[in-house]
Amino acid sequence: MPALVEDEETYISYLNADVRHIKVKDQLVPVVHDLQHYRAKGIMLEYPGKIANYEFLRGLIPEYADLFWVTLEEIAKNPS
Repeated sequence: MPALVEDEETYISYLNADVRHIKVKDQLVPVVHDLQHYRAKGIMLEYPGKIANYEFLRGLIPEYADLFWVTLEEIAKNPS
């Protein structure tokens, strides 16, 4: 099941309402659908009732920010 779905009119990707976790670097990260979670982090949702992909990613910070940085070890494993 894809974590994001695309709106065919706006071409904006939104969080799939059925997804509960995403996997980042072998770690399951909970997907938060509660709009209050985003408001509490100062994220104003651009599209009513939907969470755009970039809003979702901003909502992961600071708790999961370290998962999105590439380490030197990871670069060494796959230099391309």
